[in-house]
Amino acid sequence: MSFNSDGSLADQSTYYLTNLKDATNKVKGRWNKEYQFSQEWKARQLNIASLEAVYSEIRTEQKAREQWVKLYDVSSAAAKIPPGQVGGLYCAIVSLDEEAYKSCYCKKASVRDKQ
Repeated sequence: MSFNSDGSLADQSTYYLTNLKDATNKVKGRWNKEYQFSQEWKARQLNIASLEAVYSEIRTEQKAREQWVKLYDVSSAAAKIPPGQVGGLYCAIVSLDEEAYKSCYCKKASVRDKQ
C-alpha cells in the first residue's frame, strides 16, 4: 500500500509467492509483483470513485472482466475459476452486506438462466 501525505490511500500492489509449494521455514519464499492497481486499471488513485469505475468496467466489458478473473487467480492456470462462479465472486466484492449480495447474485443468476 502507498499513502498520500494526508494519510489517504494512494495505491496498492499485489504480490504472489512464486515458490508456494516449496516455501517452508527453511526455504525462503520468492515474491513477484503481480500488478499495481493504478497501472492495471488506469486510475490516478485508489479510492471509492476509482473502485466504482473499475467495478463498472468489469460489469460491462468482457475484456475487463477477463482481466479481473486473471488477476483474481494471480495469473495462475492452476486454479481457474469456473465461468459460472465469476458472478458470485463479483457480487462478493461489490456487495457489503447479505441483502446486497443476494440482490446482486440473484440478478446474475436470472441472467444466466436466460442464456
